Amino acid sequence: MRISLVFKLWDHIQKALNSPWSNIRSICYGLICSMLKIDISDYNEHFLQKIKRLVLPLLVDLLSSRESESKAGGLNILGSF
Repeated sequence: MRISLVFKLWDHIQKALNSPWSNIRSICYGLICSMLKIDISDYNEHFLQKIKRLVLPLLVDLLSSRESESKAGGLNILGSF
């Protein structure tokens, strides 16, 4: 159920991450971290591939950003796994 919610909300969160306001982006990073605190051994390969397809591009963007806040958000999200 939790992963289904992640998939349903992902597009909305992605849009909010484009906000010029850093506090909104910070909330999104925290939300993503909370949503991705999962035990990956509980999920089949199909779900894991879908998660990778959604999250990896975001992580690459965040970790390669010049903004320290974005890098920190990316590291936090990575740590959620």
